[in-house]
Amino acid sequence: MSAQRQRRPRRPGAVRSDLEAWSHLVRRAERREPAVPSGCPLCEGEDGLDARDRLEAVVRRGGRQGRRLGALVRPLDERFEAATVPTWDAPAGRGWWHGRTWDA
Repeated sequence: MSAQRQRRPRRPGAVRSDLEAWSHLVRRAERREPAVPSGCPLCEGEDGLDARDRLEAVVRRGGRQGRRLGALVRPLDERFEAATVPTWDAPAGRGWWHGRTWDA
């Protein structure tokens, strides 16, 4: 009896939606718009950082999809890094993108 790896069910269009959310957040950072316009992250919902987390999971899984996605995410990451500055309170164990800000 062979053990099969359990896969999580995919949401239709999830990767595309996450890529759009990350791209939207990168553009907001470049324009120096508030990360959360209302000031309430719970009211606003996801801010693009969670989407970037999910994209990273796909990239790390590798394979054809991971390589293609990595090629799409890399330029957005570079733009985000150029538009933001490191924070002193970066959460441990989270992606580097969680430890950056553009809000003054």
